[in-house]
Amino acid sequence: MESLPLVLYTSLLEVVVGTFAILMLTDFRGELGRGFLSSVGLTVLVVAACARLSLSGIDFGRGQELYPGIDLAWNGFQDTFLTITLILLVVYNLMVGLGTDKARRVSGVVALVAACLTLFAVAMLYRGSYLGGLIAPFSFFLGAASVGTVLTGMLLGHWYLVTPSLTVAPLARINQLFFYALIGQLVLVIVNAGPWVSNSLAVNEKWGAIFWLRVLVGIAFPMVLSYATMQTCKIKAHMSSTGFLYVALGGVLAGEIISRVILFQTFVPL
Repeated sequence: MESLPLVLYTSLLEVVVGTFAILMLTDFRGELGRGFLSSVGLTVLVVAACARLSLSGIDFGRGQELYPGIDLAWNGFQDTFLTITLILLVVYNLMVGLGTDKARRVSGVVALVAACLTLFAVAMLYRGSYLGGLIAPFSFFLGAASVGTVLTGMLLGHWYLVTPSLTVAPLARINQLFFYALIGQLVLVIVNAGPWVSNSLAVNEKWGAIFWLRVLVGIAFPMVLSYATMQTCKIKAHMSSTGFLYVALGGVLAGEIISRVILFQTFVPL
């Protein structure tokens, strides 16, 4: 149970990075109004604040005892970058309401860079030596991409219900990015846990069942729902699209939690 605070913390960070990245993408395309930008921006700010509180409750002094191989040199970086991210997200939300489009977008890009640096520092902290320690950053950022796209898509789906005149293009594009993120995660799982890997989790007695839960619930099932969302977007059935993405969000979050539990116990990033 020692890994649960870390699972919560890293999952919150993935939500912050992925959701805010998709929000900035939609902002630069100019397809959505300040109302949506404000609602999602405030959501990301709250999640970032929760991540900061979670980090303050983790005892990294015991890190090497609990997780041999942890690189504590990155601990200070994650703390600093997360604090900077939180401050910049406050600035961004102020710019959404009070600033110009340029000021809002510039502040958003800077905040996104800080958030990405935070997530990268966490990935390097727990990268271990598995496959040279190079896979963990891909795992974290692909996780952020899948969580961020499905969460933003689900929130946008709700926005369509109150603003039916919006074009379907943003939702269709976000869902397409969600599908691609899931494909990337599937490839990562194959690389990390295929039969050619000596410590393949797929055949490990301790983690076998949990591994397949991660694959089926966290990747395969959301892929099916993403495909279904593609079809409902074509006929502008926004309520159905929102429902599919809502269920997919639950699967993706469950998959990410399982993935991080496995990572903090085995140093194998999935």
